[in-house]
Amino acid sequence: MGNIKNKKKTEKVVSTQDVGSVVKYANAPFFKKKDEEAITFLKKHPIPVDFWKN
Repeated sequence: MGNIKNKKKTEKVVSTQDVGSVVKYANAPFFKKKDEEAITFLKKHPIPVDFWKN
């Protein structure tokens, strides 16, 4: 009987996650600004090729 209650709780948690909200936040100006800052930083400070050879 306890397993059924636990199963119902986990189903509710999964159903409350809204995928659309993730997409909405990904398009927010804040994240676009952070992406632009990261791109400009990487242009100024490129990652050495040796870093990826591990």
